[in-house]
Amino acid sequence: MSEQILFDNFPLTFLNKDASEDYEDKNEKTYREKIKNIIEDLKSLRIEINEKYSIRSMLEEKLTLLQKEEQTKESI
Repeated sequence: MSEQILFDNFPLTFLNKDASEDYEDKNEKTYREKIKNIIEDLKSLRIEINEKYSIRSMLEEKLTLLQKEEQTKESI
């Protein structure tokens, strides 16, 4: 099964089972294992970025509400 991650519009495709298969070239196996680890790191970073973006959006909304409330108090 192929899994694809789009990172900054650059597709990274990796076959999950490839890292466990036997390869004639040991460097190829090492390379594929490194790619798998990098992709897992990218997934974690994407999740972290999404969480931080959500928090930022929420804080911006709250700031806007507080600013409107402050303007209302000043106008009274």
